[in-house]
Formats: sequence, C-alpha cells, structure tokens
Amino acid sequence: MRYARLFTPGTVVRGLNPRPAYSRRNAYDHATASGLLYCEGFACHGFPHERMGWCVDGDGVVVEPTFPEPGTAYFGVILLPDYMRRAFVASRDDDGEDRFRGVYGAGRSCPLPDPAVDIVHDLGRDIPASIRDWALTADIHQVQPQEPPAWVLDQLRLGDRDPS
Repeated sequence: MRYARLFTPGTVVRGLNPRPAYSRRNAYDHATASGLLYCEGFACHGFPHERMGWCVDGDGVVVEPTFPEPGTAYFGVILLPDYMRRAFVASRDDDGEDRFRGVYGAGRSCPLPDPAVDIVHDLGRDIPASIRDWALTADIHQVQPQEPPAWVLDQLRLGDRDPS
C-alpha cells in the first residue's frame, strides 16, 4: 500500500493459464519473455481480486496475462527484473522444483523487495495522499470487509480532476 500506484487498463495476452490463481505466474512468465515489467497488487475484474499479477509497459499501461478482458482498475507495485529473478530463484525447492506464488501474500517464499532498489516508483498514477494515509491507518482487523468511505471512492474516481 505504501508504494503502490494505479495503472491504466490496456491489452490482453492470449494463451496463458486463464485461472486467477495463476495470474502472478502468468505475469512473471510473460514479463520475462516479453521484456515488460512485472506488477503485483489488486485488480478489478467485476470485483476486486487481491494478490494478482500483470505486466506493465514503459508507459504504465497494463498488459493482462490472465483474464480474457482487461480489468477496470489495477493498483499495485512494479518490481524490477533483477529482483524478480532473485525472487524466482529463492522460490525453488531444494530439488529445484518451481514454487513461485508471487511476491506478496500467502505462500510466498522469496524475500520482500527493498523499496529503494527493487520497486519502480515513477510509472502509473499516484493516489491522493489522504487516501494513502487512510489506508495505512485503517483498521485491517475487521470481521467483515467494508467498502471504503464515499470520499475515498470519489477521490479515486476523480483523481486530480476538478469535480465541477
């Protein structure tokens, strides 16, 4: 949340595993093969999915490697190729079997990235500071997930645009 940015939905890549559980692996494989950047975070495909992976081009536009249609919103962190290579190697078992399940969240077996050297900070759109502060201090131990307050949704929809 501290370093994540918003990305513009773009194109779709066909021929990869279409199940959401494979989105991070799809994104890693496609980024490695195509020279695009790997991104991990939240994506909205009808409803928000957490711990998703996708690719981003040099303009911050998403290349979706899993779903048949682009999502409506992407919010995540771009990780540099050198870090992704280290993370992928670190996720291998002693017998060499691939266990890559993404960088963040459950099932990860790689070291967390160093924000100073492993994350791309200047692609995508930043979110308003008030929303980032709210998200970083909100109560995350709620029994039922709640929709963000209306003011958060309004600011995310409007961005830097004037509402009038």
